[in-house]
Amino acid sequence: MLKKFLKRILKENGSIYRMLRQIHEELHRKYKKERLKNHGRLHPDKPFFVIRAESETGGLMSYYNSNIGWIAYALRRGWIPVIDMQNFKNPYLSEQMLHRQNAWEYYFRQPFDYALEEVYQSRHVILSSGKPNQTASPRLQGKRLKNPQYLKKTSNIIRKYMRLNDDMKKCAEENAQKLLGGGIGIGVVSRGTDLLGYPGHSRQPETSELIHLTRDRMKKWKADFIFLATEEEKVIRQFEEEFGKGVIRYNKAEKFDDYNSRILAEVSFDREHDEFLKGWEYLITVLLLARCHYLIGTYVGASVAAVAINGGKYRDTCLIDLGIY
Repeated sequence: MLKKFLKRILKENGSIYRMLRQIHEELHRKYKKERLKNHGRLHPDKPFFVIRAESETGGLMSYYNSNIGWIAYALRRGWIPVIDMQNFKNPYLSEQMLHRQNAWEYYFRQPFDYALEEVYQSRHVILSSGKPNQTASPRLQGKRLKNPQYLKKTSNIIRKYMRLNDDMKKCAEENAQKLLGGGIGIGVVSRGTDLLGYPGHSRQPETSELIHLTRDRMKKWKADFIFLATEEEKVIRQFEEEFGKGVIRYNKAEKFDDYNSRILAEVSFDREHDEFLKGWEYLITVLLLARCHYLIGTYVGASVAAVAINGGKYRDTCLIDLGIY
C-alpha cells in the first residue's frame, strides 16, 4: 500500500519521477551483462543472440533503432539474432502477457523466423547486455545516416531482418492509400510532452517555429499537403489554423495532451489492448512518414527511424539540430 502511495505521489511530480526512472534504468543496464546460457539440446551448431529490451519505458522507435544496432552486432559475430520483448517489461506488453507473448511479434517477424520458445530450448544462447548500443541514440544514429554508405547498410538490415508481419504490412498499405494519395507530401515530426527538458535529448523547436519552417519548405518544395506526426492534439489544431484542415493529414491515434508530465510509456488509455494499440498507431505513423516525399523533424526516434526506413528515397530532408537539453 505504501509503495503504491509513494509511486502515485512521485508520478504527480513529473520532473522528480522522470529523474528517478532514469536513475533506475541506468542501474538496470549497468548490472545486465552479456552472457552465454545453455537452455537445452536443440540446434547444437547454432549460436543464438537474444536481444533483450534495454529499457522498460522506451518508445517503439527507440527499440527499433536499437535493434538495428544489435542485429548488426550479432551478424558480425556469426550469431543468429532473436528479439525478446516477451520476458522483459516494455510499454507494449501488458502485465498479463508478460512471459506469454512477444510484443515485437505484434508488429514484426523475427529476423530469421526462429521462434523464441525454440531458441530458449537451444544449446548456445547469448543474452545481450543492458548497455545501449550506438544505434540507441537518435542523435548519433541520425547523424550517421547522413553517410550514404551507412544509410545503405542500415536499409539493408531493415529490409532483410526487420520485416513487418502480414497484418502490419496490410494496415500500412491501407493507411498510405488513404492518407498519402493525391499530391506531394511533407512529413513533419513535432515532438513534445515528456521529451521536453529531458537531459541528453534533442531540444525541440516551438510549434510556431516549426510552422514557420514548414511554410517556407512548402513553397520551396512545391508541396501539396503536410502529414503531421505528433502526440499532441493542440499541435494539430495549430497547424490546421495556419494551413487549413484540407492541407493537414495525420494518423488518428490517441493523443497525450493530459499526460501530466509523466513518461509517455506509462500513460494508458481506457481501451482494450491499449499497450498493443499504442505501438500499432506509432508504427503506422512512422511508416507513413517514411513514404512522404520530404521530411522535416529533429533528431528523435520517429524522424530517425523514418529516414532509415525510407532508405535515401526522400527528395530532401530538413532535420533541425538545436543541441540537447
